[in-house]
Amino acid sequence: MELARLLAESGADVVMGNHVHCVQPLEWADTERGKRLIIYSLGNFFADQYDLSNPTPKTQYGMLVNVTVTLDAGVLALDADYMPTFSYRFYDTQSPTGLNYRLIPAWEYIGADERPDVFRDDAGWRRVEDAYNHVVKIAGEDVPVFSRS
Repeated sequence: MELARLLAESGADVVMGNHVHCVQPLEWADTERGKRLIIYSLGNFFADQYDLSNPTPKTQYGMLVNVTVTLDAGVLALDADYMPTFSYRFYDTQSPTGLNYRLIPAWEYIGADERPDVFRDDAGWRRVEDAYNHVVKIAGEDVPVFSRS
């Protein structure tokens, strides 16, 4: 955290970390040049370390971050929002490896009345809501969740 803040204070407009395979917080660092975005980790995208014998569902969760950059009279302004995602893993005997991944935009399936066709089973469909809630909790309140409205 100290290194990320130091990078922002030293001139980085956006600091993005990764590799821990799970979502970490988003935050704004207040610097002399204005607020700068720190993204500690986006989580996983098309992979996971989910093991049925030792399940760690948070490794199936991720997020996409939208950053809007505005330059006005030499002053850089940043704005951002994020979208929780779910790395949906399913087996398909037609596939060469049997294992398939699909990146699911978690926000699109919250509150659906019945299982969307994208999910092969109810268990996967239920986990997308867990993914959404987990990402929102971990990402924090500094940056808003993407909204279509």
